[in-house]
Parts: sequence; C-alpha cells; structure tokens
Amino acid sequence: MYLSIIILPLLGSIVSGLIGRKVGVTGANLITCTCLILSSILMTIAFYEVGICSSPVSINLGSWVESEFMSISWEFYIDQLTVSLGLAVLYCSTLIHIYSVSYMSEDPHPQRFMSYLSLFTFFMLFLVSAGNYLTLFVGWEGKINCLKWFNSDPIIYNVSFCVLFNITKNKIAPPNLFKLKMPNYIRFFTNNNKLTSDQRIGPHNLDIISIIIGSTLGDTHLEKRKRGIGSRIIFEQSNKNVEYLMWFHSYFSNRGYCNSKKPKLNKRIRKNGEVFFHYRINTYTFSSFN
Repeated sequence: MYLSIIILPLLGSIVSGLIGRKVGVTGANLITCTCLILSSILMTIAFYEVGICSSPVSINLGSWVESEFMSISWEFYIDQLTVSLGLAVLYCSTLIHIYSVSYMSEDPHPQRFMSYLSLFTFFMLFLVSAGNYLTLFVGWEGKINCLKWFNSDPIIYNVSFCVLFNITKNKIAPPNLFKLKMPNYIRFFTNNNKLTSDQRIGPHNLDIISIIIGSTLGDTHLEKRKRGIGSRIIFEQSNKNVEYLMWFHSYFSNRGYCNSKKPKLNKRIRKNGEVFFHYRINTYTFSSFN
C-alpha cells in the first residue's frame, strides 16, 4: 500500500505523457485524476496507521552500492512527519488536477500538462518519504527538473496555485492584480496579444526581470508607445548573432511576452552604402514596463 501511494502518480504521468494521444484528452484527465484520488485515499489510511497509531514503516527496495566500506540502498521511511507532508501534497495536487481539467480544456496539449503535474507530485512524494540521502537527492532533483519543465513550457503552472490559493511564484501579488475579473485574469496568461497595455500589468517573475534589466544594459532598449500608456522592449541583432536572438525570442514568446512567430531577416542600407542584415523583436506593450 505504501509503495502504491508513491507509484500511482508516476503511472498516471507515464500514461498521460507517452500514450496521451491514444487515450485522448478525456482519458488522460480521467487517469491522472483517478490515480491522484486513489493515492490520496491510501495516504489517508496511512495517516491513520502511521500518524495516529504511531507505527512507522521502513521499505528497502534493494541496494544500489554495496562495498566493504559503503552500503547505499533505495530506502523509504514512512513516519508521522512523512504522512503529514504527504497528505498536504496529495490533497493540494488532487485539487489542482481536478481544477486543471476545465482550466486547460482550451489548451492544445493538456495531456502534457497533466503528465508534468503528476510527475511533479510523484517526485514530491519521493522526496518526503526518502529514507536516506540517495532517495532524498533523486526526489529533490526530480522536483527541480519538473519545475524547470513547467517554466519552459508555454503553460503557466503557477496560475493554478494563484487561482486556488491567491499566491504567485514569488509569493507576492501586486495589489491591483486580484482586482481584475476572473476572465481578464485568465486571459492575461492565455491570450496576452489581445489585451491592451493597461491590462498587461504582470506579475513578472525574477528571471524575466533579470533578463530585461541585463539585456537593457546591453543591446535592448525600451520604447514608449505614442498612442499607448505602456512601453515595449525592442531587441535588435545582426544576422551574426541569430542564435542568441532566437533564444531570446523563444524564451519570451513561450511566456507570453511577444508573438510566437519567428522574427524575419531585415535588410537596411546604411549612410555609407553598406548593406546591413538584422533581426528585430518587439515585445507586447506593458504598462508595468514604465
């Protein structure tokens, strides 16, 4: 039973991620949510057996390194602290899974999102139930990599937490953010190009702010729009630095800061008659960039 609590989210993630096209959106949502619900029920039973009845469980799956001076095994230890943390992780993750079924219904790849979300839950359970430093390291690194995948995906993972618990990635919400109506708030993260500059107010996480400040000190500049109340970022590079510019465009377009269409090569003739080839990226206009 205790191993099933950890493995069920992984099974849901594998099914949704590898054969998500075959089972379809409805099948992926049903499988991942069912796995999380079953895991939550089992964790509730474990909370009674381990937490209330004070009967910790130790599971040794086998050794990884076995030598004369060192012995490292794949070990899990389920105690009162583990079931308390695991119960919070599973209950919150199950609610987010159920909420994401309707929230991600218009996204083109909901199976991938549900797979990432279930995999993140698996590594969180792997982490809190670790019995030694090996399993603790695997759970921690897996959790970090899942967060990186979420951050590099066009889908904004933190929106689910933000809507459910009114928090942002940096745990600080702008005072005027939650004054927006719910449809406008959701549209900010999904159809950013259809908003006006006064509606684009952030929040901007630390990575975005760092790149904006660092690039503005280098090659980019901010432009104040004539008929708008916001500013936009202009990034120009010659064709010699096309790889850096394309990375910059991919990073910003995946996070909804500019159009997803790749920039085209432009030609400009300088005063001395020299032909100059360059690329140009314009972000959307944000009032918060002022």
